[in-house]
Amino acid sequence: MPKSLLRFLGYWHYVAIPLLLLWMLSWIYTPAYPHERDILPELSQEPKQTSVNAPEFDFEWEDEIYHVQPQYQYEIWGLIVSKNNYNSFIDPTNTGNQGRANDLCVVWGENATSPDTLKDIEFNSTNYTCYFQLPEGSTFNPEQLSNNHLITADAWIHNLIKDAEVGDQIYLKGYLANYGGYTDPPESEKYTIRETSVNRTDRGNGACETIYVVNYQRLERNNKVFLFLLNKSRYLIGTWTLIGLILFFWSILYPPKKESKAMKDHKKIIKRTKNPV
Repeated sequence: MPKSLLRFLGYWHYVAIPLLLLWMLSWIYTPAYPHERDILPELSQEPKQTSVNAPEFDFEWEDEIYHVQPQYQYEIWGLIVSKNNYNSFIDPTNTGNQGRANDLCVVWGENATSPDTLKDIEFNSTNYTCYFQLPEGSTFNPEQLSNNHLITADAWIHNLIKDAEVGDQIYLKGYLANYGGYTDPPESEKYTIRETSVNRTDRGNGACETIYVVNYQRLERNNKVFLFLLNKSRYLIGTWTLIGLILFFWSILYPPKKESKAMKDHKKIIKRTKNPV
């Protein structure tokens, strides 16, 4: 291993420690939810659901074909309180997206316009499920929360949904839809269907809304500066750690060659020749 890279490895922690401190400070100073004064008035309204006579259709995503059965046209304005990260670095086992861009758990109405009531509530999202635990005396209304499985054939919308963060105020429009993947080639017309919920009052299995999204907007992002620093420092820490590990194992596999005694004596002779006494 070249000595220059070995010296670089020796200084690795001078960059790693500041990056870690930056990530910690950003994490501490990034509140989960916006202040009440920053909540947009649109979030006070209930989701809009209207009957629609739309034909069934297929869409393709990542070389898989999915079948969609629209049930209602649907619009919702909400505050994200939790999300399910498919294919995340933290949980690489969570890969069962089945064409879904993301699962977003959102609140609206009084739940959103009084975000102080959310601070003591624990939200957690897993595959197909959004859990929450209410403290005693909470005024939280469970009927103003929904766990939304979001699907779309639009790559731009898909990336916007993947970029969603807890604390974002969002608007989305599309169709409440039953959908599923084909069990055989599409020509066989055999597919498995997951049904969507069509009301906000049900609970348990089957209570989630599946939405085919045609319009997604992030109306407001919470604490943009610290959230930017949090995300960037996280990726920089990962990259810098990977570089450090590569150099560390390289130094073990290819340690610097030690000079022989003859080489050292030869260098001494050259030095005396250049600098005679």
